[in-house]
Amino acid sequence: MLEEGIEDLHGLVTANLVDLLLHTRVPIDRLVDWLDQAVLYLHVPAESGQRSRWAELRGFGIRTATDLGRAWTAADQDAAVVRAQLAR
Repeated sequence: MLEEGIEDLHGLVTANLVDLLLHTRVPIDRLVDWLDQAVLYLHVPAESGQRSRWAELRGFGIRTATDLGRAWTAADQDAAVVRAQLAR
């Protein structure tokens, strides 16, 4: 990745995916997974008291931004069901 000018997570997230695929030997599924993790790490602060927020998220099975989005959507849908049941 250093040969492609990627030195940190921000560089990975902002890199051109097609160029990375053409100029590296990283399989596409791994590259997409790395990008997905990098987006999460850049948007979720690392620390929350004594335990890292990333460790907390992993405890819930969340390791990528996509996982967080899915969990958020599921929680929102669950909350809507509860609100509907309470409104009866």
